Amino acid sequence: MTTTRRISVDGGGAIRRLALNRPARHNAQTPLMWAELAEAGAELAADPQVR
Repeated sequence: MTTTRRISVDGGGAIRRLALNRPARHNAQTPLMWAELAEAGAELAADPQVR
């Protein structure tokens, strides 16, 4: 599991779940969250087990 400030990646194998973690703001997205989402996506794209 990878956790960044506002985005978490859970699971293993071929299936992963990205979760937004900003409940106080109803998960409203910020530029920081977009950057973290891109980072998490790049990590998942580099993992050959993820579909």
